[in-house]
Amino acid sequence: MPSGVRPLPCGQDEVEAWELVDAKRQAQPGDIVVARKDEEVVLRIYNRDDKGPYLDAANEGYKRLRLKEGQIVGVVVYSGREHR
Repeated sequence: MPSGVRPLPCGQDEVEAWELVDAKRQAQPGDIVVARKDEEVVLRIYNRDDKGPYLDAANEGYKRLRLKEGQIVGVVVYSGREHR
């Protein structure tokens, strides 16, 4: 595995999912990123506007998060899950 890339287990509805995260890659608009929000770690879609960077969830039930420096842990470079 390349330096800076690490697996991140993400349990979803009792299905084990894995994300490979590159901690050294610079996030670009449209990238899925791992970020810290208070004591949580979240997967969100990175984007920017005239107010600066923000994160949107794929699920519309979650609010947009405005980013502060140091909140992004890394960029997701691979995602996989068990189907049974």
